[in-house]
Amino acid sequence: PGAGPNREAVDKVIDLLGVVYEQDPEYPQVQNLLATSRRLNAALMKSEQRYAAAEEQLLLALELNPESVELLLEMANVYLIQGQIEKAESTLRQILDIDPKSINAHIGIGNLLADQGRTDEALQEYEAVLAIDPDYPGAYYQIGFTHQNLGNFKQAVEAYRSALKYRDTWDGWHIAANNLAWILATVNDPTLRDGQEALNWANDLVNGFTEELPPDYIEYLDTQAAAFAALGVLALLSGPAAV
Repeated sequence: PGAGPNREAVDKVIDLLGVVYEQDPEYPQVQNLLATSRRLNAALMKSEQRYAAAEEQLLLALELNPESVELLLEMANVYLIQGQIEKAESTLRQILDIDPKSINAHIGIGNLLADQGRTDEALQEYEAVLAIDPDYPGAYYQIGFTHQNLGNFKQAVEAYRSALKYRDTWDGWHIAANNLAWILATVNDPTLRDGQEALNWANDLVNGFTEELPPDYIEYLDTQAAAFAALGVLALLSGPAAV
């Protein structure tokens, strides 16, 4: 396959569509094509880390299609990259005005709120996702992660276990499994600690890669060691040699 479109080619398309649009600004197909071209141009600029220029292209695209959820999601992402948190949140809430069932918007708002320490509000956003789609594992993961950061380990364990029911169809299961195993191996609460379950998950993570190892692999090994320790295996291995 050939290389993807370059910005020069996209600029030429935008110029051509702009001429057509000036002649007939009410023609919807041209509006959509021009908006799509500007969105593509913004993506190319974003890949070049030209975020202000990408923002400008997205604003022009939104003038043509102001209720495009896809464009607004792109805009929120560009705001977020530039550290414009209030604009990012405002844009995500604008999406919910258009589509109250936008899972991406709810998750995005929840993550922004959690980062600001507004955890109760963040949890409400994640619960809103589950009201829309009870089988969305990412929402269970975010609930688990939020509770883990708050030290609410029982709620975190319950949420991670719920997320991992979707392991076979969810690409993000590794981080949920690692977080769950770490809690089960290290939590002080004896009613929650479960070294064997922790080890089962850690073994799945450590032994689940036959080719290229993921960047988080060292964390999986650390979790596996913690699970062994929870079972007393390390203490046994480090004790005096049998005679």
